[in-house]
Amino acid sequence: MTIQIVADWEKYSSVRRWKRNLISKNHNKTLTKNAWDGRITYFSKFLKMVGNNPDEMVEIALRDSDIARDWVDDFYQELLKTIQKSSAISATYGIIRGFFSNNGVITQFWSAPKMGVLQSHITDEQNPIFIKTDDGYELDREFIKKYLEELGYRDKIICLCILSSSLDIGEILTLKIEDVKFQKDDNIYLVGQRPKTGEIYKTFFSKETSKLVREYIHRFRNSALEHEILFVPENRMLGRVYKNITGKNLFVRNVKVAEFPITKSMSHENLDMLFRGAVKRMGVHIRKGQCQPFRPKRFRHAFHQCCSRVGLPNTVTDTFMGHKGSINKQYETESKFELLDYYQQVEPMITIYEDIKKDSKISELEKKISEIENKKENIMYFGEEMLERIKRLEFENMKFRDEMNGNTVI
Repeated sequence: MTIQIVADWEKYSSVRRWKRNLISKNHNKTLTKNAWDGRITYFSKFLKMVGNNPDEMVEIALRDSDIARDWVDDFYQELLKTIQKSSAISATYGIIRGFFSNNGVITQFWSAPKMGVLQSHITDEQNPIFIKTDDGYELDREFIKKYLEELGYRDKIICLCILSSSLDIGEILTLKIEDVKFQKDDNIYLVGQRPKTGEIYKTFFSKETSKLVREYIHRFRNSALEHEILFVPENRMLGRVYKNITGKNLFVRNVKVAEFPITKSMSHENLDMLFRGAVKRMGVHIRKGQCQPFRPKRFRHAFHQCCSRVGLPNTVTDTFMGHKGSINKQYETESKFELLDYYQQVEPMITIYEDIKKDSKISELEKKISEIENKKENIMYFGEEMLERIKRLEFENMKFRDEMNGNTVI
């Protein structure tokens, strides 16, 4: 009976109401397949534990919400036995609680479980990506380079895109060729809307990242259509090369690899496997289910830390990152040139391979040398002027003495 309930659970009115409310509350009135599938995964486990169908659970909870709260608390205890990631447990709790609240059950007095120290915090403390220098804290470039060199060419660029722009992995993977290919400035400029919150972001790729993106397009995506996805699975690119050389289509599991156009973004899960594999090759030990230290969200957080360390206004940082809040709306109308002035203040900190921080110091030194040279010229001019004045005073003094002695100065 329980198996049948889980298989048919989307047919119940309470589940349809839940889904309808989720769509209604979303800023663009949609619910992605990935977002709904995630809820299916955890809610199915909850149904198996309780044994009632969704409509029955809501009916019971409306009569006595304490019973529903006990179900959720028991489910939380079960999760602790099987799931190691604290973030996954917290997300699951929110999903189940959301089901009840969207069906009219009062959940505001339910206490969210105390998660303790997050596993991700422990991982990050064991593998810090910031180091202390004479100038303060900055990214540990050598440690990050070691990780990037374990990645493939495409995946290395994806990581640098996240770090230098603060966009999350989903936003990077949905970038299109037309978003970047035809820009001529040193820093590629990105404007978009965050799918989760609907907030507008305006940000840049660093100069080094922009160069790598353009190189990637030239090498692998130069013949791609403008509306195609920028970063694509490598077998799709190989399929096109194979067809160009042989004139035949390459098939993988009965799917035509060289299919045109490529408009579907890569899977986050497959990319995460590649990232975790690179960490293991570095020799960093991570247990199954444990967060890895170079996850995309940490790169995004590192961008925020760098903005704070160079003293950027919070409103500007929020505009770069697309954070929710009305206070940053004033910067949505700012031109990219004004925002670029702010971005260039943080760019040296988020540049990994090119030492533009050193270049900027040289520029400052050259500026100071120029100022000193100008001062020297001013001093020399001032000295020559004083010499003329002294000579004139000496002449006038000699003239005065001669007149006093009755001599005439010619």
